[in-house]
Amino acid sequence: MSAEALIYFRRDLAETAKIRRKRGGHLLSKGRYQAAQILALLDGDLWLDNARAANRAAAANRPDGGREADAAG
Repeated sequence: MSAEALIYFRRDLAETAKIRRKRGGHLLSKGRYQAAQILALLDGDLWLDNARAANRAAAANRPDGGREADAAG
């Protein structure tokens, strides 16, 4: 995956970022292909499934095998 997403909760910051990206030359000619990757992650909560799998893998790699994390959650 080669796409990144910025999420702004304030519209004024989003507008400022758009201007700065354009001024900095960070406009990609193949943006629609990167957008497809982001949309695929958002569809059906795939991003959440991936995040949960990553958290399980990280917990399993802990020295205690993730037992402490299981007890807390």
